Amino acid sequence: MYHMKRVILASLMLLICLPLQADIREAFVCNYRDGKGLEDVLAARDYYVEQFGKADLETPQAFVWTPWKSYGDIDLLWFNVHEDFATFARRSDAGAGTDAVAAIMARFNKVADCQSGLLSREVVFDGGKFDIPNTGSDFIQCLQPEEG
Repeated sequence: MYHMKRVILASLMLLICLPLQADIREAFVCNYRDGKGLEDVLAARDYYVEQFGKADLETPQAFVWTPWKSYGDIDLLWFNVHEDFATFARRSDAGAGTDAVAAIMARFNKVADCQSGLLSREVVFDGGKFDIPNTGSDFIQCLQPEEG
C-alpha cells in the first residue's frame, strides 16, 4: 500500500503539469530481482515489443521512471498509457490468454517484482485563464496556461 500511495502521488504531480485529457494509465511499482537492473528491464521491453508485433497486438505508449534520488526502496515505475477505458479493455482482452503475453510476463517476472494499479484522469478545466499571481513557484507555473 505504501508503494501504491507513492505511485499515485508521483502520477498526480506529473498529470497536473501535462495537457489535460482523459486517459487510463497502468502503473507498475517495481524492484529489481537479485542481479538485475535497468538494462534487463529494457531487454525485456524489447522482447515485449517484438512479441506483440509477431502476435499482431497493439502496444500502448509507455514510459519508465527511475529514481534520481530516493528515500524509498522503489527501483522503477513503469506506466502504460491508454486513451480511455475502452482502449485499455480492448488491448487487455486481445492479449489475454495468448502465448505471447504469457512469455512476456515470464520474462518481466524474472527481472523485477512489481505491484500494479490503474490510474485515470478527467478534464476538470478546459479553457480560460487562471487568476493566480506568478509567485515563482514551479508548481504554480505549470498550472498557468500559456498566453496566446
